[in-house]
Amino acid sequence: METQKPFNYELFRQQAVQQLRTGEHNVPGIQGLLAPVIKDLLESALLPDTYSRNEPNNVIANKPADLNQKTTLFNWPLDNSRPNRYLRRTDHVEETNRKRIEKEILSLYEQGVPYETIAHQINVRFKELIDIDTLINTTNQLLPQMQAWLKRQLKPVYACIWVTDKAIQLWSESELHTIISYNVVGIDLEGNRDILGHYITNKSSIDFWPDLLYDLKVRGMKDPLIVCFENIEKIKPIINQVYPQTQVHSSIMHQMQHSLLHIKGNDLPKLRKALQSVYKALSLIESVETWKTVKAVWEARYPLIISQWEQNWDNLMGPMIYPDLVRKMTQGNHLVTTCQELLVIATKINGLDTTETELLKSLYITSRQVLTKQKLGVNKWGALIQQLAVVFGERIAKNHTSII
Repeated sequence: METQKPFNYELFRQQAVQQLRTGEHNVPGIQGLLAPVIKDLLESALLPDTYSRNEPNNVIANKPADLNQKTTLFNWPLDNSRPNRYLRRTDHVEETNRKRIEKEILSLYEQGVPYETIAHQINVRFKELIDIDTLINTTNQLLPQMQAWLKRQLKPVYACIWVTDKAIQLWSESELHTIISYNVVGIDLEGNRDILGHYITNKSSIDFWPDLLYDLKVRGMKDPLIVCFENIEKIKPIINQVYPQTQVHSSIMHQMQHSLLHIKGNDLPKLRKALQSVYKALSLIESVETWKTVKAVWEARYPLIISQWEQNWDNLMGPMIYPDLVRKMTQGNHLVTTCQELLVIATKINGLDTTETELLKSLYITSRQVLTKQKLGVNKWGALIQQLAVVFGERIAKNHTSII
């Protein structure tokens, strides 16, 4: 009689589990004598990792509590922690990519790159199609910073402030309408230049100046010593209602720009030099004599320019009463000129089909770049503040600790 080999239960169990997993055999008799074995096999088959580690102790610990739940051997219950982990990782990648795109958009916008060019560069670099509305929404993140900057507190006293204005035409509802942009630049008593504000309005100059002065005063400006503006005949009384002691003068820089605007060829440098010799004279008497020479040479060729200077002579020559450094300060500086250029850049960024908010946002961004890169100190400020103290007396002394 042949000796029967002992039944290797562990080997049977492993083979049976494998067959159940691969579906090679069905298992009849679930209610029969083999029910306990079948139960054990089913529980083991439902635990994929039970026998991969040769750890029998894990079998009992990992057995499902309820075998009556509906399931099949080939649709394994998913580990809920795994999909969530993968989703979180995917979300993290998308969030990181989104932040990189936003950072690139803001970086290009701060450099004065137009929206259309930004959209193209984002498409090339990130393979993402970005429309103009998305770009506008992204750059709108700068609006709270812009509002805080425009409403920031100012110094109580400024040695001189310049106000420039420029008319801009924008499309609105299929029609062109004109708005005015005002830029304010100032020098404080520490000798630092700063852009004090940008204003956009559709009001006339006379109607808007009270609003501008009110904003400056609310923000802390108590006493601007000198204000320079282009056309002061109607504006001077408005300024002196708010700041009675302020000296108001026509801006010689703006007069020069208007005079030379349409001059071309060899006449441009010659006429510029001639007009500069008038306001750079050492005294009012010298200015008058120089003007006689300039008029004799250029009146026949450019009568309108000569006429404009003579009509505005008293306002233009007002700063001649000051010492040389103070007089030179009123003639303008590179930051005033740059502010006028910023408006040109802002309109190029947005085009004519834009909004006042977009234009103001562009002015804020470009101004921030200018204030970061340009030299804002005034040369020979130590001597200049002494001359200001001689002219304005106590108004300087009580606001500048170095003046006794």
